[in-house]
Parts: sequence; structure tokens; C-alpha cells
Amino acid sequence: MTAHAGCTNATIQGTYAFTIHGTILNQDGSTLLIDGLAKTTFDGKGNLTQLDAVAVNGNVAPGWASNTGTYLVNPDCTGTSPSPTALNQRSTFK
Repeated sequence: MTAHAGCTNATIQGTYAFTIHGTILNQDGSTLLIDGLAKTTFDGKGNLTQLDAVAVNGNVAPGWASNTGTYLVNPDCTGTSPSPTALNQRSTFK
């Protein structure tokens, strides 16, 4: 995406689905394998709702987790969002 001056929270609206995959490296040297699916809806006003199912080392909690959160789109079209998932990770997007 090419950055355009003047982006706002209204720039990102609608529902987006995505996969989650990664490894968490713990301080003790152990690792956690993370896989999941999520569907996030952005309201164009800085609020979001998300449904997700995340597995940690192959173990999935029953059902879908429903969460809410906020996001901020900067004028250069980058942005941030504290993740509403149980992993509490901060997201940065471009």
C-alpha cells in the first residue's frame, strides 16, 4: 500500500479475516507454537470487534473468543492496535 497523506481511522472500515501463525520464545528458552483464525471488524471510528480461535501448541480452547478493542490510523497510513486476543500482543500495520 502506498502511503497517502491524510489517512484517518475512517480509512480502515469493514470486516477482514486473517490467519495467525508464529512462535513465542519464552525467557526460559522454551517455545510456544501459535496458530489461529480471526475475523476483525473495524468501524471507521477507532473501535474494533474480533472473533478468534487460537491454538497454543495444538491446544484450542472450545468455541470462538469474542473481543473488542481500539485502533489508530496515522496520517501516513500506518497504524497500531493493541490486540484483543488472549495473547495480548500489540499489532502494527502499514
